[in-house]
Amino acid sequence: MHDGKGNFFINLNKDTRKILDLEEEALVEIKIKVDDSKYGMPIPEELQTAWQLDSDAKGLFDRLSMGKQRSLIHMVRKLKSSEKRIEKALIVLEYLRSMNGQLDYKELNQAFKEANKR
Repeated sequence: MHDGKGNFFINLNKDTRKILDLEEEALVEIKIKVDDSKYGMPIPEELQTAWQLDSDAKGLFDRLSMGKQRSLIHMVRKLKSSEKRIEKALIVLEYLRSMNGQLDYKELNQAFKEANKR
């Protein structure tokens, strides 16, 4: 991000700082390289499996903008439990199918809440 003074900075969230054992506002040296992966992040195995099981929903996913695709991948990827990643991946694909590929995050969050009640 631009700091408004001709310099740039990168914010690291608390989880990343904890993993790297960094204090807040620590200075670190980094190397930046082009990410040439399709989505800009690793795809959880559980999501890949869900795509294989529901190719129609995968097609709807593919029609979303890259930013929306990454946010959905991140929603699944950030979960620690494989079981939870499977559940969330299936809910996302079911939601996309029910909405014919239209994504409304408020409605998707409601779908997550409804699934948790079951």
